[in-house]
Amino acid sequence: MTVHDFPALNASLNGTATVLLTAGFIFVRRKNIAAHRAAMLAAFTVSLGFLGCYLAYHLQTGAHTPFGGAGFIRGVYFAMLISHILVAMAIVPLILTTLTLALRGRFDCHRAWARWTFPLWYYVSVTGVLVYLFLYQWWPGAPGGAAVHGSAFRVRGRQPATLEPELAVLRVSGQRGFRACQSGNAPGRCRGTDTRPAWRAP
Repeated sequence: MTVHDFPALNASLNGTATVLLTAGFIFVRRKNIAAHRAAMLAAFTVSLGFLGCYLAYHLQTGAHTPFGGAGFIRGVYFAMLISHILVAMAIVPLILTTLTLALRGRFDCHRAWARWTFPLWYYVSVTGVLVYLFLYQWWPGAPGGAAVHGSAFRVRGRQPATLEPELAVLRVSGQRGFRACQSGNAPGRCRGTDTRPAWRAP
C-alpha cells in the first residue's frame, strides 16, 4: 500500500462506520443494548482509524485534489464538502461526551446527547464516502486522478509510457509558441516569457 491508496481506504473506513452506525441504531431500537454498545464502540474505533489515515495522508503528501465538475454539480460538491468539514470538527466533542455518558451508566443524559450526536455523526460518515466518489470517481479533476502537490501535478497510478499523449500535446504547444515568437507574430506574448509548457510530469 502507498499513500495514493489512502483516499480509497478513508472512504472504506467511512463506509464501514456508516454500516456500524446503522446497525447500532437498529439494535437500540430493538432494546438489544449489548449489541448496540458493541456496534457503537466499533464505529468509534473505525472513525478513529479514519482520522489517523486522513491526517497521515495529508501530512505526508500535502496533496490537494482538484474537483473536475462544473456548473450546478460544482456548487453541490462544495456545499457538501464545506458542511462535511464543519460538522466533522463539531462532532468530535459530541461523540466523546455521548460515549463517556454511556460508559458511566448515565443513560438518560446519554440518550439526550445521542439525539444530536447520532445524526451528525451519520452525516459525516455518509458525506465522507460521497466526497470520495465525487472527487475521485465521478468527476475527477485531472487524468488518472492527479493531485496538486504545491505547484506541480503528480499523476497517480500511471506509468511514464501512458503519459506520452499528454506530453506530445505539450511539446507541440511549446513548439508553436516558439515559432510564433521567431516569426514576430506574437511579440507581446514572447518578450521575457518562457514559452515552454509550465506543466511537466515528474
